[in-house]
Amino acid sequence: MIVETYQKVEDLKWLSQDYITLFNKPENKDLGAERFFLRCEHAISTLKEIIELKFMARKEELQFLIEGAKAEKNEHSINLNQNELNLLTVNDFNVGFSDLAGHDCSEHSPIKSIKLKDIEVISNAIEEARAAIIDETSSPFSVLEWATIFYYADETKLLTESRLKKTRMERFMSKHRINTTFDNFKNTYYEAKRRINEKNDYPINKLELIIPFLKENYKQTVTNVKNDIEYLKENKPEY
Repeated sequence: MIVETYQKVEDLKWLSQDYITLFNKPENKDLGAERFFLRCEHAISTLKEIIELKFMARKEELQFLIEGAKAEKNEHSINLNQNELNLLTVNDFNVGFSDLAGHDCSEHSPIKSIKLKDIEVISNAIEEARAAIIDETSSPFSVLEWATIFYYADETKLLTESRLKKTRMERFMSKHRINTTFDNFKNTYYEAKRRINEKNDYPINKLELIIPFLKENYKQTVTNVKNDIEYLKENKPEY
């Protein structure tokens, strides 16, 4: 699980926040920045999911113990387990690494346990390292923005090099020198498409940002983008 994910990148530590140093190891640098950080994010996401499952399991266990104690009229056991249940919160729930992977993980980290609230700190460290390593000035747009540009250009039938969407994507990425993997670009494209057409939560500022580029390179798309901006403004979801 988590350990297996990390072992794919030799010496990658469980919770090291010095991801720049980790990336600069030759064996990690050979992966490329996008692949390296995607692996980091995947491992952290999986870790978060495991902690949440462990939390729910402990919560259900305490509720079961309380019901059993009630049946036996064991007030001490009822109070003990009820107090723990009352104090139990997902963000502060502490999980040991040996519990996560089923064996001792001490070789991967000097830290022996983690709380869910620590995940945000780790995720921020990953994002900061990514921003520092991937020169944002080398490309005018993020992967999401490039994927959105592709979405509009492709929907408007401006990319006619091939009948295969995969080929059109690959040629688009090559033409604009988009620094990411094909799989990441493809997944981000479908994410952008869903956020525009289904979830209605695509960032409007990102659509406004790509309009000048579209005017210059794919001008037939601009009307559709502007229409979507107005639609998103009127149908913004309430959370």
